[in-house]
Amino acid sequence: MNRGRVFQIQVSQMRRNIDPSYGVSSWETLREAIKLIYARGDTMSLSYEELYRIGYNMSQYNFGEILHNGLQEVIKEHLELVYERINAAPQATFLQQMKSEWDSFNISRSQVQDILMYFDRSYPVKRRKMTSGSLTMALFRDMIICDSEVGERLVKILLDQIENERNGESIDWYVVSAMTRLLVELGADSQGRFVYGHYFEKRLLEATTEYYRKESKVYVSEGTLSEYMIRVERRINEELDRVERYLDRCTLSQLKWITETELLLRNQEKILFMPTTGFRWMLRNDKYEDIHRTYRLLSRVENGQKMVLSQLRTEVIERGMEIVENEEYASECQPMIDAFLVLKAKYDKIVADPTSEEKTADKKLLLPVNEAFEHFLNAFEGTPEFLSLYIDKLLRQEFKGLSEDEIEQQLDSLIALFRYLQNKDVFQKYYSLHLSKRLLYGRSVSEDAERYFAIKLKEECGSEYTRKVEGMFTDMKTSEETNANFKNSLTEAEEQALPCSLDLNVSVLKIGVWPVSEVASNGLPILPHDVTEHLKLFISKYNESHNGRILKVQNTLGTAELRAKFSKSEHELVVSTWQMCVLMNFNNQDSLTYKELQEATGISEQTLCRTLQSLACAKYKILLKEPRGRDVGETDVFSFNAAFTNRGFRIRVPTISSSKENDKEREDAKARVEQDRKPQIEAAIVRIMKDRKTLDHSQLIAEVVRQLSPKFRPEVSDIKLRIESLIDREFLARENERTYNYRA
Repeated sequence: MNRGRVFQIQVSQMRRNIDPSYGVSSWETLREAIKLIYARGDTMSLSYEELYRIGYNMSQYNFGEILHNGLQEVIKEHLELVYERINAAPQATFLQQMKSEWDSFNISRSQVQDILMYFDRSYPVKRRKMTSGSLTMALFRDMIICDSEVGERLVKILLDQIENERNGESIDWYVVSAMTRLLVELGADSQGRFVYGHYFEKRLLEATTEYYRKESKVYVSEGTLSEYMIRVERRINEELDRVERYLDRCTLSQLKWITETELLLRNQEKILFMPTTGFRWMLRNDKYEDIHRTYRLLSRVENGQKMVLSQLRTEVIERGMEIVENEEYASECQPMIDAFLVLKAKYDKIVADPTSEEKTADKKLLLPVNEAFEHFLNAFEGTPEFLSLYIDKLLRQEFKGLSEDEIEQQLDSLIALFRYLQNKDVFQKYYSLHLSKRLLYGRSVSEDAERYFAIKLKEECGSEYTRKVEGMFTDMKTSEETNANFKNSLTEAEEQALPCSLDLNVSVLKIGVWPVSEVASNGLPILPHDVTEHLKLFISKYNESHNGRILKVQNTLGTAELRAKFSKSEHELVVSTWQMCVLMNFNNQDSLTYKELQEATGISEQTLCRTLQSLACAKYKILLKEPRGRDVGETDVFSFNAAFTNRGFRIRVPTISSSKENDKEREDAKARVEQDRKPQIEAAIVRIMKDRKTLDHSQLIAEVVRQLSPKFRPEVSDIKLRIESLIDREFLARENERTYNYRA
């Protein structure tokens, strides 16, 4: 048996001979019923079951063409009456009349479709003709809407209604919505053009273009940028709402594009560059809401976002350069860094995304702000020094009384400025110097704040950047343990030999960690005899327990606490080593000349002048100077001020030092930085060439700059000199004028 074959059994239908007049009489019955249905007459007498059977029989007995043609004629007759009624309606009630006729027509069409259900499934399918429902819709479309006076009136009234609503008037948008749905439901006309799109939407978009083109000209000439953007935002939202309420969704994208094009794209240069109310005016006057609205709206159109970001960058650079070029800020770090912080806080608020719950920065807005800050912060060569001095002042004085959160918040804001520095190694030099003074002089307000800032630097630049800083903290901790061990190791005889009024604490520092050469460049003063003897004993004990280590005394880096008795009061003075060496000479003599003090202390001329000024000419006048005056001369005489009084018992006597380096000190610091950069540049070159083996000159320069940028921005000329040095020392070799080879 062949299982692949399929057998079909067809049942032949018995053909009946039907009188041709049956079709005509049947159609007459249907015709009267359909006319009654469309006329919305009394249909209670109609038997829908009988009408359905008539339609069924006409389809079965090949009278479908009579039914189809007859139905077409009946609908045409009915629509002619409908057309007259609609066209006769006054303008004020035209839409209501149109809606009423359409609703009635739709109900009748649905009832007739139910009657001709079997007909629609048989005759139109076989003869490739429209079903009764499609036929009636097509007739309504062609006779009422397309290319007719009624259709033209409908579209014009709809456009007028939309314009009225745009002008602030109230309309019956429910009726408008019914009419636009009608146009959508009619589908495409006989030429394949969609009724909604061709007859209505096209003209709507043209009218919208013209409307907003005129309106934008008026708004731009009359109002401010803030007012204009509020209107634009309202207009865009209105159009979106209009689509939601009574326009088809397919209109949304085109309507939105036209609104944005006419109100924003065509006028973006005019509105951004308004002289007194433009975008940069908003930035200067902290119009945060208006700024975000302008950025959000202009980001929707071509080049709009680019223009906004460009204006933002230019404005930030100008405001930053005003700070940099302000002569009042040139000599003091605090006002300049304060101004930078205020500017940073302002633009942090501007770039914060208002839609984010955590107010995180908008990345696109943040980029030009970062570029601008990097530009003007590095335009001033002294920024690393000023930033370190500012941090130094905070950690010495300003953080007193602040909570931990407040301290961390301020340090975070300073780290934000630090990120913009290109020459972070210069900042590292100054920061290490200032940190060493705070630690050795005991002037840091909070050890936790010091460590928090060091951790932040480590997060930014890596562990190598803060290796020496962490070493300083370690040395200070170790020194506490060393001093405790020293005191515990003293014999009874040694304790008796030491002066009971003296408590010496020595900080043992690693030379490679601390910037000793920087802070001890003025020579060593002559210490009092008791301090010298105590120090010798400490060194002897230290050498006994640490074989192979050599201690070098740097006695300029410490502080001293002196008990001073005045005629009316007694005070505890916290002074520097220099100040202590000067004051201890007044234990035996009431007055000394400048020359005598210089011989007794061994302090250099410049340092001695500043020390005497701090003691005789500053806030706390522990000494008296003759003649009076701010300047110290070689013939001046100094005496102990026995009449000194102060409310506080413990007094920290400040030293007088320059808030920033002088030209010579700055040149020396610059030379040290450049010297330290040489091995770093060479190490980067060797590291790159060892990996690549052969490399083009320009590629090598670019890669060296990229690798060293987190620490500093090397000059191309410096890189070239280091390459030549490595070639001379046979680390590299030239393959040709533009190519280098690595030599293992």
